[in-house]
Amino acid sequence: MHEVDLLIVGAGPAGMAAAVAASQAGLKVLLLDEQPGAGGQIYRSVTRSDPRRLKILGADYARGADLAGALAASEASHVSGATVWQMQP
Repeated sequence: MHEVDLLIVGAGPAGMAAAVAASQAGLKVLLLDEQPGAGGQIYRSVTRSDPRRLKILGADYARGADLAGALAASEASHVSGATVWQMQP
């Protein structure tokens, strides 16, 4: 079991941004997501995208790589393949 200051469910754009910001503020953060990598529906597989795919999907999609990189460089813990069934205090 993890003891954290902040638990975030979902590693899409909002979850990644929240995890990075909270981590930078000094909180111990745990980010949970069912998918194998961060990005959600919007930035799916952005860290594995080649230049051709980045060009096809556009600049907005490509900016997701920066956010995913910031998450990876942060102190936030990211657990992929996680299913949240129930949360209690």
